[in-house]
Amino acid sequence: VVSRGGDVIYTAETDTRSGRGRIGVRDRISLKKIDEWDSHGLEPHQLLLDEAGNLMIANGGILRTAADKKFDLHRMESSLVRLDDRRGRLLRQWTLEDRRLSLRHLAWSHWPRMDKTQLGVALQAEHDDAAARAAAPILAVLDGDDLQLPARAGDGAGYAGDIAPAYNGGFALSSNQVGRALLWHPAMPEKLTPIVEV
Repeated sequence: VVSRGGDVIYTAETDTRSGRGRIGVRDRISLKKIDEWDSHGLEPHQLLLDEAGNLMIANGGILRTAADKKFDLHRMESSLVRLDDRRGRLLRQWTLEDRRLSLRHLAWSHWPRMDKTQLGVALQAEHDDAAARAAAPILAVLDGDDLQLPARAGDGAGYAGDIAPAYNGGFALSSNQVGRALLWHPAMPEKLTPIVEV
């Protein structure tokens, strides 16, 4: 993601020796790395800027081998992180109570009626039990300073492939596990409504 000043690009990376997440700070033209910050988690999956230009990071939290195989899922360390965009200082970190929910993709959406902007986080369940995995929520929402699971129904089989902003503060989530796209809206926060069947 490009910084608010446009001079650097932030890249999500992993230190292959330790498995820890790193944020590369690279010159926008040459792509030369000029700094590196701790992502404060494992497997940084997606980066976005907030309205102040600070960095939002979805740390997926899944340990992986050099061949990209998942292992020790009971040690997952998934989180949402906000870093200062100037020095990489940790400003805030959020986690979910269910440690087997991996925070993956991010999208901002604005609800004009309430003049509210929220961050949607697409989730991927990594439970050992198939039934628990299928019933898991696929959306977390950062509302102000509170990370919530508003729609707990398992309509997406525990797997959101991606997330995008939708009309009037909503989010659209894809779930390739069930071949559908689902809509969430803040006026009906407990519901996910199928909008596309593939």
